Amino acid sequence: FWSKISRPIRGIMYHGWGSLVETGATNKGYVFTNPETQQVLTNLTHSVVQPLGPTLLQVPDRPADVAMLESFSSQIFAGRGSYGWSGSWEADMHLMLQWAHLQPKILFDETVVRDGLDAFKILVMPNCDVLTESVVAKIKAFQKRGGLVVADENLCPAILPDIVIPTYKRTGKADEDKAKLQEMAAGLRRELDPFYTRYTDSPNADIVLRCRQYRGSDYLFVLNDKRTYGHYVGHHGKVMEQGLPNTATVSVRRPGAFVYDLVAHRAVATKPHAGGAQFDLTLGPGDGRVFLLTSQKLATVQLKAPAQARRGGAVDVAVTVADAKGAPVAAVVPVKVDILDAKGQPAEFSGYYGAKDGKLALRLALAANDAPGTWTIRATELASGLSRTQKLVVAP
Repeated sequence: FWSKISRPIRGIMYHGWGSLVETGATNKGYVFTNPETQQVLTNLTHSVVQPLGPTLLQVPDRPADVAMLESFSSQIFAGRGSYGWSGSWEADMHLMLQWAHLQPKILFDETVVRDGLDAFKILVMPNCDVLTESVVAKIKAFQKRGGLVVADENLCPAILPDIVIPTYKRTGKADEDKAKLQEMAAGLRRELDPFYTRYTDSPNADIVLRCRQYRGSDYLFVLNDKRTYGHYVGHHGKVMEQGLPNTATVSVRRPGAFVYDLVAHRAVATKPHAGGAQFDLTLGPGDGRVFLLTSQKLATVQLKAPAQARRGGAVDVAVTVADAKGAPVAAVVPVKVDILDAKGQPAEFSGYYGAKDGKLALRLALAANDAPGTWTIRATELASGLSRTQKLVVAP
């Protein structure tokens, strides 16, 4: 779940209702086996998807400077490729890059030819045995201007790699394989350190970091990948499915940043570190977090709405999340809007929103049969928890 939502996706899908709840089905497809699944997904829906979804839908990826090539020509002519599954060297290389706290963008032959490689500093090339002349020309130009190529022993002879990572074949023992791949990831880190500076980092290899960005604000996702064998399928030794709690120190190379935990809705204490800031956190088993990092400290929520309205009319509501100078925050800020009618019941248009550039505009359509009396409009930004409330008298 956290790996999915850390990317700019439009939806989250699983293998059907029958895999989430007991239906009595006897087919051999995806079927319910773990009673904890539906409870965990329910909790994540209420604590992450609903409050943060409208915000995250507006936040793109942070521009990548590390890329990984999945070569179509190598898949066709050398039988390589992941084909969308994780049982391949290409997939393991991608895991290593995440454990090395790199954020790779996946490239394909046609995207290399179409867009070039000027945006990248590092190009990772697992199982790239066979390449077209046009792709080779782009890669050579990339190296000529100082770009680094990381590849294995299968690389097409036309390209000379700057760093070689020998292929690794899994043994089938999940704990040993993960330890080995993380050891290789640490080795790659050491080789890259003289030439490349990470934007986000952590000394903990079991922490996966991923960053999205809107204007000058970052949305840093922190995933807990610390696991062991459990009682579900762990006895087979193939999958470490039992999550373990974890602690981590995370650093970001942006000085003076204000950090907010968007899941806990609170400010996070930071301290200076290597040209930026760092902070500590504790994660539960299989847990994740998303942090907003902005150059403006959230200081106030401004709420503007008329004091009176009539049933059947419209009410324009403006919410602004601002800094101490009153300037809207240059970010998409999650906001919860509560509209309570005269009976204290939630009215239409109550819900979660993403305040783009710190601003949110709503038009409330009052029904002819809405309860007359004193209504309450409350706006709460879900970064630091600041709120503002205003009364609205609805006349018959």
